[in-house]
Formats: sequence, structure tokens, C-alpha cells
Amino acid sequence: MLCHNDSYLTTVQSQTGTCVLGKDVQSNTGTGVHENDVQSNTSTGMHENDVQSNISSRVHENGVQSENSTSVLGNDVQSDNSSAILGNNFQYNSSTGALENDDQPDSSTLPDPCGPVMTFDLLGPVGERLLCPTCVSVSLSGEFVVSDTDSCFVVIYSSTGQYLSHFSTIPKRMFYMFLDLAKYRPQDVAWLSSKRIVYTQPAGCRVIIADWKGKSTVTIEGRPLYEPYGVCVDQSDKIYITDRAKGRILCYNCDGKLIKSLGVFGSREVLCRPHYICVANNGNICVNELSKDESRVHVYSKSGTSSCVVAKGDNHSLGNIAVDSEGFVLQVDLQCDHLVMCCPPKLNGYTYKTATGEEEHKGKNSHLLVSRTLTSDLGGITLTNNDHLVCIDRKEKQVKNYIWNNHKENLIAL
Repeated sequence: MLCHNDSYLTTVQSQTGTCVLGKDVQSNTGTGVHENDVQSNTSTGMHENDVQSNISSRVHENGVQSENSTSVLGNDVQSDNSSAILGNNFQYNSSTGALENDDQPDSSTLPDPCGPVMTFDLLGPVGERLLCPTCVSVSLSGEFVVSDTDSCFVVIYSSTGQYLSHFSTIPKRMFYMFLDLAKYRPQDVAWLSSKRIVYTQPAGCRVIIADWKGKSTVTIEGRPLYEPYGVCVDQSDKIYITDRAKGRILCYNCDGKLIKSLGVFGSREVLCRPHYICVANNGNICVNELSKDESRVHVYSKSGTSSCVVAKGDNHSLGNIAVDSEGFVLQVDLQCDHLVMCCPPKLNGYTYKTATGEEEHKGKNSHLLVSRTLTSDLGGITLTNNDHLVCIDRKEKQVKNYIWNNHKENLIAL
């Protein structure tokens, strides 16, 4: 056969029984269509160019899989048999009639809201774990300082938990062989706004203010200080110290000058072996104390002229104390390894209210709540400015940072 339009003859192979030309084309016997690497379905009148189509549907599928009972294309799409809509990584819920995106993570893989948002190991200068991390404090810019009572170290970490510095609480001039280490063991720690560190030495009857290298800038010792135990610093850099031997709170400025004393013998409110202390945002001073029969949480007003007891218990192993932004008082129960929270005090008229709104009187116990969602071997605690609860895990030798409000919603009655 001849080709027209001034074209030359091309070699053509036609399939027997057909009257159409094929240029490198093979046609199917009995059909009148060309196939350029194309296969057609005998049951349909459509061409398929490297395409597979569904027999029951008259649509093309180019790398497409469609459901037999649907008349829509799915490009890497899977649709439910009972639906006629597309799902791009979606699954159809027949009970709700809605699509669900299977890209969302499984609930079992979601982070635990009560889990720590940050955890870091308490390591020393050569990567060794601290022996006995006791108390922790956080600076305004986020640095951590931890006291290690057994090794007589104070260690500083960055806001991300990286080791920065450490110093020994034993003076370098001392000869260790004849040294009474108990007098130099650090107990509680706190930050000044100048990033100097305040720490107590109960057996040595000293409170020391030092820089990051341990160089002492101010030393508070001797009368009227007998057994300094807990320490905290308020927003104006006043230093509050509990004197466990004399049952009182002493307030100093950052230069070591005594400003006032609370809870002294002979006064209306006498403290019995006060341990740890914390100052709330409104200036209230909270301290836990231990008598022969019970433990108590005592709260003083900012001026120190009035006070009340917000909690009593039979715990004889008192840990750190902290106050959140709403005034709730937190205390570590070292005996049971959990955190106890009591309601904010109402100092006007020596009364306060429980969580149920019932008015209680001085000397009675408020409604106590306990957190069971924190680390199982709870040590020292502190609260940051954004209400993150920082805890020491005594067993794992770690610091764990929690979102306190998440735990606050899961408290249970003690």
C-alpha cells in the first residue's frame, strides 16, 4: 500500500485480517485498532497504554488502585468498600461516618503528659555520678545547682543539663586525714540574682555565699546561728535560713547582715526543729518543722506578724518544700517517696479554707493531696518561675523536670 502526502514508503507490518497500518505497531487480531506497546481489554473498547484498568469499572489506572465497588480513581489511595469517597491516607469509620487520618500517631505512642519534659544525669567533673545528690535550685536564667552531701561537692549545670562547674565545700588548706567531714557537708542550696550560690553546713554552723569556683565571698557563722539547715532567697535577694537547733528563721541580706528573726523562743509562734524553707511569690514564708509527735507546715505572712499551720502529719522524714504560683504548698515525704500538697493558707484571722470550701481553724489539718505520678525515689525539689517542678531522682542520680500543672490535675486524697 502507498503512503500519501509526498511521503515515502515505510515498512509496514499489518496483522493478518486487518486493514490498518502499524508503525512498529502490533494490532490485535480481529480488532481495528493500533497498539503502540498497548494492550486492550477484550471486554472493553478502550486502549491501555501500560495501563491496567479494573474490569468492573471504566476508568484508567496509572499506578492506581481502585476499589472494585467504586467508580472513582485512587492515586495511592485506599477507600473503604462501603464508601464512594477518596481517602488520602485516610480510613473511613463506619460507626461515625467520618474520615480518620491514619497519619496521626497512635495514642500508645503519644508522650505521657505526666512524664518529665527534661531529664539529665547528675555527673561530676570526670563523668562520674554524684554520690548523694540532696537539694537542687534553679537560677533566674535556668542554671541548676545541686548539693552532694556525701562527697562535699556543689555542682553547677546549664539550663540543658550540661556539666558546667563544681567546687568542694572543704577548704583547700585543710588536711583531710584529721578532718571532721561532717562539719563541711553541704545541705541546702539557693541562687542569688548575681548568680552567687548560697549553701548551708549544719554541722559546721555555717552559711556560705560563694562564686562558681567555690571562692567564699560571705560567710555567716557563729551566734545567733547555731544549726543552719534550709535556705532560700526571695525576689529582693534576702536570704532566709532555718536554725534547727534554736527553732527559728533568720533573715539576712546578701552581705550577711541580720535583718530579722521569726519563731524565736518566747514568742507567740515557736517553731520546733524547722527543716526546709521557701518564700512564695506574695512574700509568705513557708517552713516545715518536726516535733516528737508530728510534722507540720507552718506559714508566716510577709511581715512575720501572723502565721498559721496548714498541714500536720506523722511523717518523721521531711524533705524539701516549695510553693507554686497559686500558693499551694508542696512537701517531699522522704519516708514514703512521694509529694504531698496542701491548700494555700489564709492568714487573716488565723483561718484558711480547704479544697471543699469549708473553713478550718488554726491547729487543724487542711485537705492534703498526694502525687503518685512523679519519680518513685523522690529527693530534693524546687519550682521554677514558669511552674516547672524540678526533682532529684535519688535512685537514678538524675534531675527530672516536670510540668507541675499536669500533675496537679492528677492528685489524690492522702
